[in-house]
Amino acid sequence: MEYKCYKCFYITQRKSNLLSHFNRLKKCSRNIKNIFTEEEINDLNNKQIFKGFKDIDKEIKKTFDVSEETINNFKCDFCDKQFNLKYNLNKHIRNTHSKDDNKKNVVINNIQNNTNNTNIQNIQNNINITNISLKIPELIPFDEEWDLSEIKNTDKHLLMISKIMYTQLLEKILENEKNLNIIIDKDNNTGLVYSNVENKKEYKNMEFEKIIEKSMEKINKHLIDIFKDITENFNNSYYLDENNKKIINDKYRNFRLDKNIKKTVENYFFDIFNKNNQKSIQIMTDINNNEAIGF
Repeated sequence: MEYKCYKCFYITQRKSNLLSHFNRLKKCSRNIKNIFTEEEINDLNNKQIFKGFKDIDKEIKKTFDVSEETINNFKCDFCDKQFNLKYNLNKHIRNTHSKDDNKKNVVINNIQNNTNNTNIQNIQNNINITNISLKIPELIPFDEEWDLSEIKNTDKHLLMISKIMYTQLLEKILENEKNLNIIIDKDNNTGLVYSNVENKKEYKNMEFEKIIEKSMEKINKHLIDIFKDITENFNNSYYLDENNKKIINDKYRNFRLDKNIKKTVENYFFDIFNKNNQKSIQIMTDINNNEAIGF
């Protein structure tokens, strides 16, 4: 019998070894090829431990206090069949519906807002589906500048007089899906970053501290660019002077020189990145599925 950790892909022949692996103090890191969400990883790992029970889902619920909402909460809009993993739902759609010639012209009526963790918008009644496709954002590599094109000018003005301009700008940046190029591993203080690697774009491991340092460097540059743009191109920039620019640079210098400030920034940034983690993981999953080759 083979047991597997669906986070790092560790494999063993003994359940006791898998339990020891789950319970060790230093948690394992996400495998770079892992396409599962954190919820799916937990479900897959838990079901191995309780394999043999007649009602696995109830046993998991009883032991780990899993709410009813987390069980079978992924519903197929074509046939109403329910699944407890989004992975299984996607597999079902690919195998059952997308290849069925009789269902290429399926009419979807009255789709309600019961889809979980999706960004499907403006789906109207009686839409003839001839193709099933995923809209994957054109993700910007982490070693390039973030895309600020969707940040409004009024927000840019407010950033210049904000006492928390660095964290506020990061939150605005991550509202654009093109900038969701970081996945945080909270157990190991590491992350996966979408980067340019040897003339191709792929995810690579990076220490969380390095992610924060690079993020602060990029945000500092963006803030200076925003300051320059406002003072040079807007008539209502009378409230800004060189002192505002000095504040931007002083904050960055203090971050680099003061360990306590650096730790505080790490905590703030961790919360911001972690808030977007599930969406970032979904984008990575879509990219990996889109690039997959084989039969």
